Amino acid sequence: MSEWLQVARIVGVHGIRGLLKARLLSDFPERLTTPGQRWLRLGAAEPQPVTLVQGIAQVNKGLFLLRFQECPDRTTAETWVGGSLLVPAGEQPLLQTEEYYVPELLGVQVLWRGQVVGTVAGVITGAAQDLLEIQVGEERKLLPFVVALVPEVNLAQGWIVIDPPAGW
Repeated sequence: MSEWLQVARIVGVHGIRGLLKARLLSDFPERLTTPGQRWLRLGAAEPQPVTLVQGIAQVNKGLFLLRFQECPDRTTAETWVGGSLLVPAGEQPLLQTEEYYVPELLGVQVLWRGQVVGTVAGVITGAAQDLLEIQVGEERKLLPFVVALVPEVNLAQGWIVIDPPAGW
């Protein structure tokens, strides 16, 4: 796993006082609403510490308005557009039972009827449920990530068991 977790992408500016528009890339919105230290990466540069002063969710737009101590005006804010907000990988919140971090699932073997049928190539998050993207030979197949279809997950041993519907 990487040394950093990307939690948001800066997508624009708002007004003249240095407010930034950001798109959340985490399942934990409090990472953009709770003041404190974050890290900013611009392009390929090393991440730099920045201090989040305030974060407000714009629910109808799917964005957050963010104010940082180091970003006092629009001119500075414009240089941050396209940047990534990061947190150290070790600062992951604790998960509930049957919750997983996406990077831990990637590359895990997929078993069906005792045979390896593929690997987890991706996870697509959605409103109703997440979908596992499973690489099966040259094909990628989608499977809802629900207990009825994915009854066992063993990340320690690197596999999951699936019970897909007929015709999958």
